Order: sequence, then C-alpha cells, then structure tokens
Amino acid sequence: GDQGDYIACGLCHPVAFDKNYIENHKKFFPDKKTCVRCHHLEFIKAGFEHSEHESYASDCTDCHHGSDIEPEPQACNSCHLKTEAENIPNLQDATPDCCMRCHEDIFEKGIKSCGRCADVCPRGVISIVSMTARLLHFNEESDCLAPCVQRCPAQINVPLYIRKIREGDLTGALLIIKERNPFPLACGRVCLHPCENICRRNIADHGVAINRLQRYLGEWEMNSGTRIPITCAPDTSRKVAVVGGGPAGLSCAYFLRRLGHHPVIFEAMPKLGGMLRYGIPQYRMPNDILDWEIEGILKLGIETNMGVKLGKDFDLKSLEDEGFEAVFLGIGAWTVPPLDIPGEEATGVTGSVDFLTSVGIKIKTLAGQRVVVIGESNTAMDCSRSSIRLGAKSVTVICPCIKKDMSANKRDVDRAMEEGVQFLFLTQHTRVISDESDRVTHLEYIRMELEETGKSGKSKAVLIPNSETFIDADMVVAAIDRKPDLSCLHNREEKVAFEITKDNNLAADRDTMQTSVKNVFTAGDLHTGRAWVVMAVGGGRRAARSIHFYLTQDSIPVPENLQNKIIPETILKDVKVTDNIPRVQISEVPVEMRIQSFTEEVKGSISGEKAKLEACRCLYCGLVCYDQEKELVKPIYAGFRK
Repeated sequence: GDQGDYIACGLCHPVAFDKNYIENHKKFFPDKKTCVRCHHLEFIKAGFEHSEHESYASDCTDCHHGSDIEPEPQACNSCHLKTEAENIPNLQDATPDCCMRCHEDIFEKGIKSCGRCADVCPRGVISIVSMTARLLHFNEESDCLAPCVQRCPAQINVPLYIRKIREGDLTGALLIIKERNPFPLACGRVCLHPCENICRRNIADHGVAINRLQRYLGEWEMNSGTRIPITCAPDTSRKVAVVGGGPAGLSCAYFLRRLGHHPVIFEAMPKLGGMLRYGIPQYRMPNDILDWEIEGILKLGIETNMGVKLGKDFDLKSLEDEGFEAVFLGIGAWTVPPLDIPGEEATGVTGSVDFLTSVGIKIKTLAGQRVVVIGESNTAMDCSRSSIRLGAKSVTVICPCIKKDMSANKRDVDRAMEEGVQFLFLTQHTRVISDESDRVTHLEYIRMELEETGKSGKSKAVLIPNSETFIDADMVVAAIDRKPDLSCLHNREEKVAFEITKDNNLAADRDTMQTSVKNVFTAGDLHTGRAWVVMAVGGGRRAARSIHFYLTQDSIPVPENLQNKIIPETILKDVKVTDNIPRVQISEVPVEMRIQSFTEEVKGSISGEKAKLEACRCLYCGLVCYDQEKELVKPIYAGFRK
C-alpha cells in the first residue's frame, strides 16, 4: 500500500488508509495476525494526530516494550495474569510480566505455555508458537512473506534474521536460520541465492547480500569457539532410517531429531556430505568447514552407519525388521549418463562425478595434458577450474549455448575465464577420436547458431551443416548431467513398487515427499535430478515434516494454500530508499594465487561491522510493504542517508 511516501499494509492500523484500499487488499491480510510488523515510523511521519493512535499500544506486542508514539508502554495488560503463571509448576524463574520472554523460558524448561495471553488478548494479535510448530510450518499464501522468503527453497525468514544482525543479536539471527537450514556455512558458500535476485532493493540499486550474511553468521559461530545450543523436542523413541548422508539426508535427519525422533543415517561413502564433499572442490567448499557443520548436526544425537549400500548390505525389508517405522531415501544422483557419441568408450573419457571424486586421490596432476569439459553447469565449471589447478596445459569447455544462457553461476563462469579456461559457445560434441591403443586424442564437435522460432522472438540453437571441427584432447570430462541409480531401490529378494518419473527419478508427492510406498519418503537429487544444494536441504525438511505426521498421526496434513510460486502482487515496480549504503564488496584471492591451490578458498569473509552495515540495507519487507525509513544502527552510518 502507499500513503504518500510511507509504506505499510494498513490492515492492522486501518485508520491510516482509505477504506476502499483496505477492502481491495483484504485477500492478502485475512486477519490481524498476518502483519506482525508495526510500521510506526510511517504513521508518525504521515502526520496523524496522537488521538488517532490511542489504540496503537494494544494493537501489537511491540507495545510492551514501548514505542515512538508512547515511550511509556500503554498496554491493555489483559494478558499479564500472574495468577495463571503461578499455577504452572517450576515456573518461578520465568518472567510472567513479559509476554514474549516468559514463553521462551517456558519452552527452554520443557514446560508447556499456559497460552492465557493469546486467549484473552482483545486484539487477537498475540500468538504462542512452539518450536515444533515453527519447524513444521511451511509458507502459506496468507503468511506475511517477503519476496526473498517466497523464493528461498529452504523458506528461511530472511528479513527477520537480517534484522537480528542489525540489532546485534547474532545468536537469535543464527537460530532463525537453523529453524530452516542446518548448513549456513555450506549454503553461504555454494548457494546460488535466488533470494538476492528477487530482492526489492534491486529496483533501487543492488540487492542485499543475503547469502553473504548467512555465511557470516555461520563463521561467527564457528570462530567463537563454542556452538549455539540447538533445542530438540522431547524424545519420541520413533526410529527412522535415513538412507544417504548428503545434504537432503542430513537435513531430514537434523529436523527429525529436533522433532524428537531417532534418525539413523546409512551412508555408502567413507564420509558424510554427499555432493557437498565429493562433488564440489575445496576451493569452494573446504572439507574442514563441512566437517564442523556436520559434526554439529550429529551431536544432536544422530547415529550413523558408514560404508553400507542400499540393495547390497541392507534393503527396505531388513530396515523394517530392525524396527524402523519410516524410511527417507536421499541417495542422490551419482551416475553421469553416456554422451551417446561414437568413441566415448576410449581411455581418457570420464564422467564429472568420477573426475571430481578422484581429484587429489587418483588424479594428483594433469601437467601437460589437454582437457576438454563438455557441459554448461556448475559441475562443468568445477571440473574445468579443477583441471587448471592440476596443471593442465589447456582446458576448453564445449558449451551448447551462449554465455548468458548457461545454468552455471555467472560469476563462476567469469572466474573460470579469469583462470584460463577457454569456452567454445554454441558447440555440440559429435565424436571421440582415439589412437591405436584406444586412448583419446581428439574430440570432434559441430558448431551451432541461434535461430528465432515463431512470434515469441525466442531463439534456439541449430546445427551448422559441414562445420565439424577437431580439438586436441588427452582427457574428456562429461559434465552434461547426473542421474540416480535406481537399481538399489528394490529388496534383494523382490521388487518394490516404486513409481518412477519419465526422467528416471524417484516420484513423490510435491507437498509431502511421500513416495508410492506409504512409509518411504524422498528428496534431493534422487527425486529432482541434478539441482541446488539448498533445494535438497528444503526437501529434507519437507520430508521430515511428513514423516513426523506419519509417525504421530498416521496421516499427513497439507494446508490448502501452500505458497509454491511467487505471489504476483508482491512484485513491486517502484521502491524508494532513503540511504545510499553500497552493497558490501567481497574480497577474492588473486588469480595467480588461487590457481596454485585447491585449499585456498577463493571468496573471502566479511567483518562484523560490514555485516551490520549490509544488514542496514535490508528493507524488512512484507507482502506489499517495506520499511523505507529504517533506522541505521550507528551514528557513523548517518552519512549514508540520501
């Protein structure tokens, strides 16, 4: 909504807006609990008389801490009933005079809140949400969702954790992230951060560095020398088998444990991490940082069985016999499909997964070799940049599209170019040439050109006849795709009736992640095919929610209004900001240094001061509102006001 230069939703404070406006926007704000932010600055600046705000202090829980309108809290006090608190055992240490903090103390002590404040609140704006309820909640279209929250596959409450950073509450900020994502360090490094692309601040200048702030919080905890305690619900003694210790499996196990259940991880590889460990080079995802993050997950009380493979060492029937009531399958997608070209069986032709898992173990150097990488994905960039670090004489990427259409992170494509990787855009591999010993010597490719198709103006790549060309190659790395190996899904003695998608992935319900086998759930690359790490993390939590309800209720409730796509009305065309704080700049290791090392992380960290300053750039958005006149945290930042 728009009231002059001041933005607020208007439903919780209807005096500030025209009745027609409120009526037209009610579908976004079905009740007063939806918009929990009090945009008090907007109303003050808009020039409303104090008499019009006499009810303000009882409209929102912020009133209990004072406000700019009433410095001394003028709360109704209906919810402050000490007699209720006195009737709860062991509550003497809680603070019943504070409507928010006392309930946090109650939850930490394992005591159920009385809920009296929510019952008697005359405005209906107070609600008490348990940790379990918060973990189980998924975005609904009736929630107050900023665009960044809508776009985040993990559904992290981005505006709230950034506000916590701005206020200096780093513990609170980190805990908000960990209610949705147990990997702030890993995702802070490898996530493609679609949240930043949709950030409203992009309209005014540049989006907030959301992912960089997530990484900052993870590093702050790791460097502090201690771990922030993570609360888990009371023990339920319900056993769940989590097959696969990649990001999807670890996420599912983490949330199941927080919900009170007993997950046990079964992993075929020597170490946990999946593609985070074996598919991403250390200059992007250092192993010591991944180890620290996984250790924190396991310390919640999660058991592991390492070096065991589904379909060989155990199957679904044996898990059931061992007392597991539900199974999560997160075995990933580790198989690179064939190139389907003549000569691909030659020695020196390998898949991206085998290549990346062999780097530093089987493949210690590529000195003097000419490497050709086929593909346009992040994996292709990892293979090509790793080859540079292994000392390859030349590295060339065969790319079937133009640069802007590549699925790889655009900055990583630029980094590959900076490091010496050559790109042949609009080319298609056609044949592998080998010598008498059947070792690859050349790759044949054909050139393509863009051709417009129809009235849409879109173009597609078409082959240019008779444009075949050879490129010298001692090694060819296929990084075109990754597919799951589904042969392990069946029991050793009989087939299991799993539904498989047309793309050869394990089918599951979009909202519940439940497969065609009632007690089996899935997420990650096994279900989606090759995808982002954060999508696997979000899918793991979604599966954990469903497993929780399956175990406790034997049915899985699905809200009718789940937010599965961007709400069109929340995409604004014009955004005004009153500061000129530049987006934080991230330091990078110089090219000549980074190509010499796998362990030297390319992207650097940011300081606490820079993190707080970047947090000040956040507009703390809601559905159709944003905080234009946000308060900067220190006097020295006043110079950034326009």
